[in-house]
Amino acid sequence: MSRYLKIALVLLILVPLGFSTKFYHGPLAGWVNNGAGDILYPIFWFFLLIAVFPKMSCAAAAFSVFLFSSAIEGTQLFKWPVLVLLRQSFIGRTVVGSGFEWVDFLYYAIGSLTAFILGRKLLKSPESN
Repeated sequence: MSRYLKIALVLLILVPLGFSTKFYHGPLAGWVNNGAGDILYPIFWFFLLIAVFPKMSCAAAAFSVFLFSSAIEGTQLFKWPVLVLLRQSFIGRTVVGSGFEWVDFLYYAIGSLTAFILGRKLLKSPESN
């Protein structure tokens, strides 16, 4: 199976799975709605980044998405008009978040590490040899 097909399949699984965490109402709903989504968020961005920049190492991509996710979390401390506008829609809240939580950094780290491991296994990157 080609590298791009693997990435496409992972993204096709991650998108509905990530969105579904926002609508889950069963046991541990609070954690699934927030924590699980925060773990899936960097995994999604990792595979998108690897698709756009195929020569990027899994380690660089994982570190980049951790920094990106952390920066997005930091913007949640600010009420800039453009962010307030974005947060009025479901997609905007999903992408840029709506409330700062310190624990989210842990979830981003878990997601980035998971993405790194999955990326190395699925994509057979040169650094995994």
